[in-house]
Amino acid sequence: MSWVQQTPSSERSASNPFSKSLPTEFDGHLIRRVFDEATKTWWFSVIDVVQVLAQQPDSQTARKYWNKPKERLSK
Repeated sequence: MSWVQQTPSSERSASNPFSKSLPTEFDGHLIRRVFDEATKTWWFSVIDVVQVLAQQPDSQTARKYWNKPKERLSK
């Protein structure tokens, strides 16, 4: 698993609860995620997860794959 350098805590905004961003690697693909300090919860990018699970070649295809069902649910 590879990690990217995170923003030093002195540069993080106190008003942004999602200031701890640590992308992670899953099955050879980068998954964006952020940590909510207040609730001690990790939040993952749905687009990145869909891209890996649906074996999509790029994020645009994964975005379209996700947006269509999302659009149908909002009707």
